[in-house]
Amino acid sequence: MEWPRNSGQIQEYPEVDRGAWFSLDIAQKKIFKGQREFLARLVNRLQS
Repeated sequence: MEWPRNSGQIQEYPEVDRGAWFSLDIAQKKIFKGQREFLARLVNRLQS
C-alpha cells in the first residue's frame, strides 16, 4: 500500500488480512486490549 498517499513510499500491513462484523460482546473479546477504550467510546457516542 502506498502510504502516505502519493508519496511513493510503499508500506506493508500484514495484520489486516480480512474484515468481519461482530456483535459488541464478541468484538470486545477479539480486539487488542488497547483498543477496548476506543470501542467503549464509540458505543457511548452512538448511544447518545
